Amino acid sequence: MTSKKSSADTFRFTFFNTIKKNCVVPILIFCYNLFFQLYTPIAHYYNEKLSGSLGLGLDKTVYAFSNASNDFFGVIFTTLLLAGPFVVAALIFRYMMNKSAVNVYYSLGVKRTTMFFSKFTAGCTMVIIAQIIPLAIALLTNILLFGSTAELWKTFIFMHLHYIVLEIYVFAVTAAVFSIVGTVIEGLVF
Repeated sequence: MTSKKSSADTFRFTFFNTIKKNCVVPILIFCYNLFFQLYTPIAHYYNEKLSGSLGLGLDKTVYAFSNASNDFFGVIFTTLLLAGPFVVAALIFRYMMNKSAVNVYYSLGVKRTTMFFSKFTAGCTMVIIAQIIPLAIALLTNILLFGSTAELWKTFIFMHLHYIVLEIYVFAVTAAVFSIVGTVIEGLVF
């Protein structure tokens, strides 16, 4: 990190470099989330269409977002969705497990706080984007299939806040643990 490009603005360089090197898992989270967020409203629409109840009782329509309900599908969906931020944090902060890599990073004149917060911000950005875009697409699908109502928007906002808070919490705790412990096994146990 001694090139002119990286030493001019270490936060920005580390931020984009972290995103570039660790984008595979957030892309998988995005695809997984997009599939389930689109599957639910489309399946709900075709079930109503086949049963002949499409357009009847719109005030009773349950908006078709994949949510963390008490059924088995909701529990599996949420569990797999929260495994993503855990893996992203473990990948981003895996350099902390190698003492020689840590010594090299910190001997380059990069402040520890700058490196940690740039990697932390990059991880949070990847996790949030992988969550926001599929929910926004599911919102548009719901609007196209069922129409727009105040309840739909309230559900959408609740779902955004619910999943983003959960994912950022999991990411933050995992990042803190992997920054403190010395080995991967200790990180998994802790």
